[in-house]
Amino acid sequence: MESINIGLAGLGTVAQGFIEIFGQKKQALSDKLGMELKIVKVASRSQKVDLEGLGAVFSTDLSSLVEDSAIDVIIELIGGEQDALELISAALKQNKHVVTANKEVIAKHGNSFKGEIDSGQLRFEAAVAGAIPILQGIGVGMVANDFGSITGIVNGTSNYILSNMSREGASFEESLKQAQELGFAEADPGFDIDGIDAAHKLTIMMALAYGQPFSFDKVITEGISHITSSDIQYASEMGFAIKPLAVVRRSGDEIAAMVYPALVEFDRILSQVNGVMNAIEVESDYAGRLFFSGPGAGSLATASAVVSDLGLIARNQGSAYPRLMGMEKLRITYPDQSTSSCYLRFDVVDEKGIFARITSALSESGISIDEVFQKNLDGGRASIVMITHPASDKDIDNCLSNVGELSEILKPIQRIRVLS
Repeated sequence: MESINIGLAGLGTVAQGFIEIFGQKKQALSDKLGMELKIVKVASRSQKVDLEGLGAVFSTDLSSLVEDSAIDVIIELIGGEQDALELISAALKQNKHVVTANKEVIAKHGNSFKGEIDSGQLRFEAAVAGAIPILQGIGVGMVANDFGSITGIVNGTSNYILSNMSREGASFEESLKQAQELGFAEADPGFDIDGIDAAHKLTIMMALAYGQPFSFDKVITEGISHITSSDIQYASEMGFAIKPLAVVRRSGDEIAAMVYPALVEFDRILSQVNGVMNAIEVESDYAGRLFFSGPGAGSLATASAVVSDLGLIARNQGSAYPRLMGMEKLRITYPDQSTSSCYLRFDVVDEKGIFARITSALSESGISIDEVFQKNLDGGRASIVMITHPASDKDIDNCLSNVGELSEILKPIQRIRVLS
């Protein structure tokens, strides 16, 4: 039986999951693939786990994986950007296959590897949504389709925080602290709660779904730290959950890509995806609406996707992704050119006439109200909460700028988009 010699870079959480799967399923994988898989070398800053059972050589030198002519495939699981980028680049130049879970490198530097992605030399199923085979789903399972939209919850940390706020009535800060204590959030959670991690993943899905260059710099990103427990309560009373979404939509020759928290109606499946789970809803012309859901992170779940890419290499199946066009056929638009319904919360001094002044200002800007109520608070304060009919972001921004200057407005106006 022929063999594939593997060089593993990194010994973090996902790498340890890969080693666990490999140890338990090595023979079964060889039988399924018709090719023996061998881990011949592991490179990491330190040897965190016992490698004796693998029969692999250990090194602290990442470049030794590239220099070793016996290695056919390098699995990059070191994380971060620069060292991973250098390793991937060097390995590809040596005509080695590379499997990576590194969404940042692919989202920001994928255009430099267009040829290797198109040929299948570079694979990254594990970079998006963990165990969910969304990239192969787009590239192979739905190759006959054009995509109207892709809407996903692709960051488990943000989803856990908002889910906990909803379930426990906790504040954002309390929920973030709990996520950190449980290991769902990093000590520095910025990549997750600011939407950057989700933007990396959305960039990759957008490129593959629409045959576009990777355009991370054109994804509009909004975090979740401004969401309050009151917003979650008020949204629930109106029949919505607040979820951290990554959305790309096509309209004619234009596409728009955004990461943002949004109100999702309770009758949509996405509203029921809680905790650290991920889910992606795909709208297509022939297959209709498809829904993918599962663990979007974690040692074994992400490692499962790494093994999936190894299987494609073993079967010599070429790329699992659509070919990247190399030129922008579609124009990427920005939020001020899009329209959506919005949730608005005005914290005000509870004085006669303030409700009328706010609704009048909205009307004068051409913004109509779908639903509205007022919550009286202590100390002569009130919250005026509403959902608008669809309006342009530009019109809403201009209107809220003017309303925010009213002396009765006590806090910055809260605005959250509604998923249509």
